[in-house]
Amino acid sequence: MADVSTEGSNKRLNNLVAVTVVILSVFMAISKIKDDNIVQAMQKAKSESVDAWAEYQAVRIKLHLDENSLSELRLMESTGNLDKSLAAKPGGGNTKPT
Repeated sequence: MADVSTEGSNKRLNNLVAVTVVILSVFMAISKIKDDNIVQAMQKAKSESVDAWAEYQAVRIKLHLDENSLSELRLMESTGNLDKSLAAKPGGGNTKPT
């Protein structure tokens, strides 16, 4: 008779452990999915900020090059070494033979 009650309490304990494991497994799976979504959103935000910074740098470099070219043309014009027909061409006449 004692074996029957011990066996019944062990079975009940095993069932409680099994249910607890299932509940924890489901919770961990949902948490993992949520965590993956958060990580993905953070990576997207980081890539967008890197893209914005790269675009800013490209614009600043182009502006700097244009300012330097304009300064060079003004210097050449002030010294009289500027050929007006070359300066009127796109690119300031700085064409290289191919």
